[in-house]
Amino acid sequence: MRSDLTGWLLACVLFPATAMAQQEILVTKLTGSFEHGVGAEYRSNVAAANAAVINDKDLERATTALAPALRYCDQQQIPGRIAVSVANAEEYDHFMADHHDGMPVEWIDQACPAAYKAAAFIDVERKDFNAAIAMLAKAVAMAPYSPEPLTEQGFALNQMGRHDEALDYIRQREAKGIHNP
Repeated sequence: MRSDLTGWLLACVLFPATAMAQQEILVTKLTGSFEHGVGAEYRSNVAAANAAVINDKDLERATTALAPALRYCDQQQIPGRIAVSVANAEEYDHFMADHHDGMPVEWIDQACPAAYKAAAFIDVERKDFNAAIAMLAKAVAMAPYSPEPLTEQGFALNQMGRHDEALDYIRQREAKGIHNP
């Protein structure tokens, strides 16, 4: 296992973080409300921001495109309610089993954690790794079973020379049983 972790850490050093911005937002085909969660209308903002960065290297246009989604997603953090983005009913059930405190849970569309990841990518491009880590923390909190935010947090910390903390994020992924597909 240690060699797997070391290999992943080396991959973070050797490969750029552009894969995060190239991620396509897919609709999960499930029954009921899992097809489109609250905030699905912001998927186009995330896609426009990613296209502006990937195709044109236009960080300002990407930031402008992403701003409405980020405002919306931040507004979903309401005291007394948990906003969570999960991919399927199994993840939702697992999340609910771990949160027995009776607090209401709102299923949020994947557009929100994707918006935070896109903002983090823009921050990485600007070499503002602290801002990237803050955005990724929001993505991890909202999408606790998604591997990308933890992976990208490890990358950003590694770029800052904070290798022990980067390794901690790898260990968190492993402890949660999260693996990239």
